[in-house]
Amino acid sequence: MNLSVATIIMFTTLVLGTICRTFNICNQDNIPLQNLIIGIVSGFLCFFTNIENNLLSAIIFCVISSFSAGGVYDLSKMVRKQRKKT
Repeated sequence: MNLSVATIIMFTTLVLGTICRTFNICNQDNIPLQNLIIGIVSGFLCFFTNIENNLLSAIIFCVISSFSAGGVYDLSKMVRKQRKKT
């Protein structure tokens, strides 16, 4: 289940990220909202592809995963900035 959920979240992020960049919809202030939308859409995809049988569980799991991925990305960006300073 974990690999399939990760794949769906990655695909959803890729598609929505491309749409946002193409049409200049999102800026850095809207990233948490974008992560929430990615999590909800991914949750529905996981439910309708029968990866998860409970819709609420799928949405919660995908929302938490998308926020975690955003946090890891921000953390890696901060570490890179710190290394450049030293």
